[in-house]
Amino acid sequence: MQILPIGLIWKSKKGFTFLEIIFVLVIMSLMFTLVVPNFHRMFASVERTREGQKVFHLLEKARAEAILNAEPVDITFYTNGLCIFHYRGKILEYEDLRMKILLNDKDRIVQTFYPDGTAKHPELTFKTNEGKYLIYKFNPISGKIEMERSPTL
Repeated sequence: MQILPIGLIWKSKKGFTFLEIIFVLVIMSLMFTLVVPNFHRMFASVERTREGQKVFHLLEKARAEAILNAEPVDITFYTNGLCIFHYRGKILEYEDLRMKILLNDKDRIVQTFYPDGTAKHPELTFKTNEGKYLIYKFNPISGKIEMERSPTL
């Protein structure tokens, strides 16, 4: 024991009291409940961005192939998520996307890129598994592809 100058007795502590442990557990559980939903949203956003970038790079690749070979190049998107990149009747590449293209009454759409860098359809819209939308717009003058994210249409 240690005697303080004011005359009080100070007991030495070896460990934590039950109340201190409960207090720390309550704070940790509150922090956990606030942080975990944000991690889920963050991982969903990363997945959506990765799939969106995959489509973006396929579109850019098709556009570049059309310009380099001076011939039209097609990418076919199916409503079940399949994407086929074909040139001169041969399949060059295919992807099974985790997002679906939105079409009215068709089961597929063929996006054609021309040698001047322009595209057949001015816009393609995809819906991700989380219900968000990715819109790819093709600039008719420059031929550049722009990707926009939208929570609703």
